[in-house]
Amino acid sequence: MLNKAFLKSLIAIIGGATFALGSQGLLAQEVEENATEQTGDTTEQDQPLVVEEVVVSGVRRALDNALEVKRDANSVVDNISAEDIDGLPALDLGEALQALPGVQLNRDDGQRNSEISLRGLPGGFTATTAMGQSFATPSRSTGQVGASNPFGSFEASVFDGVTVIKSPTADMQAGGVAGTVDLKMQEALSRPHGVFSVNLGARYEELSDEWDNEFRVAGSWHLIPDKLGIAFKVAGSEQNFRRDTVNFTQYLSMNGATPEEARTQLISQADLDAYRELHGLESNSIIRAIGRAGQVSEVQEGDRVSATFNIEYQVNDDFRLGAHYLRTDRSLDRSNMEDVQYTIRRQRDVAAQKIDLIGAPVQVASNEDGIPTYTVGHVVMHNVDWQPANRVMSYDEEAQGVFLYGDWITDDWEIDGVVTWSESSNQFINEGLDVRHMSRNGTFPNPDGPGRIPWAPTGVDVEVNTGNGNLRQAFVQPLSGINSFVYDGDWAEVTSLSSFSSRLNPLLNGNRRVEFYVNGRVDRPEREINSYEANFQRNLGVGWDAFEIEYVKAGLRYSEETLENHDLRIGAVGINVDALSEATIFRDQLFTEAQNPYFNGDYPGFYGSDAGWLTLDSRNLVRLLQQDMRDVEGAEQAVPSGFNIREAGGRNQFYATNFSVDQAITAGYLMAGFNGLIGSKAYWGNFGVRWVDTDNDILGASLDNGELVSTNTEVDYDHTLPSFNGVLELREDLLLRGAFYRAIVRPNLRALNPSIVLNEGNTSVRVDMPRAEVEPYTADNFDISLEWYNRAGSGISINYFSKKITDLFTRERVCPVGQEDEFGGIFGPLEQIDLPGGSFECQEIEPYVDPETGEVFDNRIVTVNRSYNTNDEIKVNGWELAIQQNLDFLPYPWSGFGGVFNFTKLDTEQANDAALTRVSPESYNLIGYWENEKLSVRLAYNWRAEQLISLPSETGFLGTDAREETERGRLDLSAYYRFNEHFRINVRGYNLTNEQGYEYIGGNDDAVHRITYTGRQYQVSATYVF
Repeated sequence: MLNKAFLKSLIAIIGGATFALGSQGLLAQEVEENATEQTGDTTEQDQPLVVEEVVVSGVRRALDNALEVKRDANSVVDNISAEDIDGLPALDLGEALQALPGVQLNRDDGQRNSEISLRGLPGGFTATTAMGQSFATPSRSTGQVGASNPFGSFEASVFDGVTVIKSPTADMQAGGVAGTVDLKMQEALSRPHGVFSVNLGARYEELSDEWDNEFRVAGSWHLIPDKLGIAFKVAGSEQNFRRDTVNFTQYLSMNGATPEEARTQLISQADLDAYRELHGLESNSIIRAIGRAGQVSEVQEGDRVSATFNIEYQVNDDFRLGAHYLRTDRSLDRSNMEDVQYTIRRQRDVAAQKIDLIGAPVQVASNEDGIPTYTVGHVVMHNVDWQPANRVMSYDEEAQGVFLYGDWITDDWEIDGVVTWSESSNQFINEGLDVRHMSRNGTFPNPDGPGRIPWAPTGVDVEVNTGNGNLRQAFVQPLSGINSFVYDGDWAEVTSLSSFSSRLNPLLNGNRRVEFYVNGRVDRPEREINSYEANFQRNLGVGWDAFEIEYVKAGLRYSEETLENHDLRIGAVGINVDALSEATIFRDQLFTEAQNPYFNGDYPGFYGSDAGWLTLDSRNLVRLLQQDMRDVEGAEQAVPSGFNIREAGGRNQFYATNFSVDQAITAGYLMAGFNGLIGSKAYWGNFGVRWVDTDNDILGASLDNGELVSTNTEVDYDHTLPSFNGVLELREDLLLRGAFYRAIVRPNLRALNPSIVLNEGNTSVRVDMPRAEVEPYTADNFDISLEWYNRAGSGISINYFSKKITDLFTRERVCPVGQEDEFGGIFGPLEQIDLPGGSFECQEIEPYVDPETGEVFDNRIVTVNRSYNTNDEIKVNGWELAIQQNLDFLPYPWSGFGGVFNFTKLDTEQANDAALTRVSPESYNLIGYWENEKLSVRLAYNWRAEQLISLPSETGFLGTDAREETERGRLDLSAYYRFNEHFRINVRGYNLTNEQGYEYIGGNDDAVHRITYTGRQYQVSATYVF
């Protein structure tokens, strides 16, 4: 593997040399001067240089087109042309966008959703439009703001380019504080007549050892020359890929930092003191040891097809009508996740679970009281919970839309109108099957007679070494217990509507607790958008040389968006427990044993099927469990899953996230374009104001004394948004550009929950208050850039931007003592216990009795969160440097070289509880290419600095700590060879640097949290143009 520091240095040196050569054309000038100075007779050695003509095509033409769009724009923009989308080494649209300044791609999910961050702000702050119009995107995001666009849902090649607008004009829709990503679709009469192309190929996925077929078909035809035309693009690909993950996602305090953790000790005080003394640690230091070791292999299987279609009719020289159709379908309907965990319970209520500290401590950030804190990554865990699991999953994303447009353009007037309709859905089904071997305190009823029997611990001991993040040194080694269980016998019938599991007769396993869990979800947001827009522009040309009003433009827009949010919890009630046996539960081979090895062999110490990573025969098991389902009174099927809904308190556990939102937006604007002269220097630009009124009508359910009742919330707000964009031509090739604008980003419709969200258990209760009444973030934005177009097809620009974002949402934890009745009987009387450092714990005063088992639990912990807008601010300041140069002034073969370099640096000021996640303070892209008439080769290196992945949380599948990710860099390749004007062969390679995603906690990357790996991909295809 290449040393990353060496690789970055090499790339920087090559890039710097390339751009130094091209930035001013000095070398070209020197060559010309030397040639002019030559006199006298020439010998063979003195023959003039033969320079091959460089045909402006392929990569160079694509980059030239994008630069031209940037130069001619009336605001701050960046652009990817259609040719560049086809030529970039990009698996999807999100990967293509990361080539632009300020765009960062988030790769930490297993579905390749390709959500982006823009200009220091997460994906929800970026608006996404198609041909300038809102489009219902298939997003399942529940983030607070916006609706992060899963660009991985689209085949990138169906679009006719993408423009990222960083400073809006008044005639654009509001909703993007970071910017707007506008997807372009082809217009038939602008395309050549009778041109068709076909691309057929395949992509090799290294980890899954699969070849995925791909295709693309495009064409245009003028049915009536220059009057009536059609154009289309259709692209599709199989989506079969794998991601491997190592999880060290829980570090437990050994010395009871909180009352909850102090209930038991995982290590004796004497052993803890001895460990501190051995390593010279402070006597009051906090020691946190690894308490969970997990492995995941996630396989996605499905396909993706996207299409665009356009028809245009030029009625006369002034009047044009047209229609666009956009559709995408991505179905990962054969997905599966193999998961296994060895865990010490975070609740620390099991006396038999212990931890022996072996490895040296790693110092991490001190706690809020300044007490030194250390993690230990090498331990032995005793009587762990052992959980082999499979998740049978499907993701079905669909979106389609129709855009009807018309424009009437004369010398004096430009009038256009657009009517749109679009809809989307994203159905996620997760059918999780687990076999849980658990250590628990307490007793169970004697199956063979009267009385109760104490639970025995699992007897599973495991040695875990995180290697402090070095996978070559890391290992997980079971020491005892994993081969001591049986699974044939009496599994309990599941008749409780709130149950997740069936319990195996404990006597079969020496009084140890073994349960089979069914736990999942059916989540389906459905959206529909209708919009109507009219714009009127009067070309004036009124004024003087010093200042002229070029045009005045006004418009109106009305849109309606409807969200229907469907959410069901899946449980085990009614499953056919007769189907459970050792022969039916497990299968012999892991994905990593049938495909390429786990982490492609880079993690030799992982534990396989012979050491506890058992894989469930999930698809067959789902079928068996759903045959002969028990008829349980009140049970309701979680359609389209074959399992039943898991209830809590006599209702779907996820009742609160079943709601609808109707959002109506009315907008109007007035703007003017201007130009003039300051002395001999030309300037131009636009200014305007947009007024936007938003009306939300939210319908859901709430609890009233334990009963569900309908609740309706209406929220209305309006904003006035001024904007200014100006350009001063300092020289013919040097532009100074500036912009000021106010922007908003509305709350994510999926986050506008009108109900109390309840998660209730025997030891704790969590209540999230309704969020339906929060209002948008607002932001004042400033941009200034200097753009030097030093040669044809070349340019250098530097941009400074500043954003001040206010009216932030926050979530505050409260203990509502004296207000218990307002929560509809969810909990009883409360008391607040103040803790050191300003924190507190909220707990019930009276004991809680489990209504099904009769067990009594003292002092249930109660967490109540409320959300509201605050006066806190986020300030984002940043620099963007973009350099694009070609070397066509040099003799062949050097004239075929060129490249692009862009660098973004961010400085963010924010309150701790409003910290932005998934944004790196620095990032860059370096693209170098060489091409001639037949051959083109392009290398693209993308790098981003460390980033905050998540904030601390009370609970979480991936632990409760704030997580950071180390810097990441990836090298990709694209190349083609053109045999003639009709036929070419294309080759691409992705992740040639074989990067891994590396997460850690506490500000020290030795405190490893999670490592992810997707392997390399290779692609080959052939294109034929008719």
